[in-house]
Amino acid sequence: MVAAIKSAKPFCDAQTPGHVVSRFEHFRSITGDATAAAVLVLAEVLTDSKPAEAPSDSLSIAKAAHELGVSKTTVRNLIALGTIRSHRIGTGRGRIRIRREDLNEYQESVHAAGNARQVLKSGVTLETLRELAKPLASRPRPRAA
Repeated sequence: MVAAIKSAKPFCDAQTPGHVVSRFEHFRSITGDATAAAVLVLAEVLTDSKPAEAPSDSLSIAKAAHELGVSKTTVRNLIALGTIRSHRIGTGRGRIRIRREDLNEYQESVHAAGNARQVLKSGVTLETLRELAKPLASRPRPRAA
């Protein structure tokens, strides 16, 4: 088993065969089982990746809120509703980023909807938006011809 791990190609630069062997030995000392240690090493190798970098045109929630003239909470609510697209950068929960293109698309939709910016500034909560959307969700959808 150790010989197979030593001869395996690393999945990324950070995982040399020596690193994999040392992780195997570490997990085997904890579990006392070579098979369990190999599974743990495999899981670690397959899930280990460098955190993604934020694209240069992406904005934080704070910057997007500033550009829209609304609070960070409002931007988070719009993301939760799916009104503004976002993505996470990094491991775990990561940092939320909004592409400039997605923010521009949202701004265009707000202008097309009329005076929606005043609605956003009025402190509308996520619950209020959900209540307002209920009648729309219950309407029958037109069938395609």
